[in-house]
Amino acid sequence: MSLRKKIVALGTTGLAVAGLSLAATATPLAPAPSASAATAPTCITTVAHSGFKDTVTVTNECSSTYRVKAIFAHGYDGTCTTLRPGYHYTSGTGAFGKFDRMDLC
Repeated sequence: MSLRKKIVALGTTGLAVAGLSLAATATPLAPAPSASAATAPTCITTVAHSGFKDTVTVTNECSSTYRVKAIFAHGYDGTCTTLRPGYHYTSGTGAFGKFDRMDLC
């Protein structure tokens, strides 16, 4: 075997061993958070306003007070907000976020 072939073979073996040792010591990814948040009832109405920065206007048409949170895909979620019956608020996200759903907090 020529010297060049020996160097290539040694380098390939070294990379394989290094890859195995990295795989053995790599920190596993954290599990995805569980989808335990309940979706808001239908009496919590939403009107989404699409644009560069999406916003959503949320109205509580229920007879009870609820704590709700706007969930945006590809953007920051809204904060938990207390909505008394008949009240509304507007929540928004950064660029490229799209309104997904309302969850209870």
